Amino acid sequence: MQDAPFPTPSSPENKALSAAFVYINSLVGNIRSAESTQTKKKAKGKQSAFDPQKPKKLTIYIAKEFPTWQQKYIDALRESYDEVSPLFLPLANLRNQTLLTRLV
Repeated sequence: MQDAPFPTPSSPENKALSAAFVYINSLVGNIRSAESTQTKKKAKGKQSAFDPQKPKKLTIYIAKEFPTWQQKYIDALRESYDEVSPLFLPLANLRNQTLLTRLV
């Protein structure tokens, strides 16, 4: 048992699944932190609508793609990103001026 090798993965890492896990994990941490803050405020006597005795329910909606209006700006940022200097180029200096007309 002590000499058993570490298992090798049967398939490559699923980056989307890993990113979703990180997001949900940080979201849970933020929710617990907010709940703790509200509990502390209530303990100090400050008025709050939060009642730790009541059951809690949270619904999380996750979309598979961005709405059209957001995707337009994400595409613009992607086009203006300079991979060499890891910076965003100013919109006025873009080679592709049609990008500016698409955003307006």
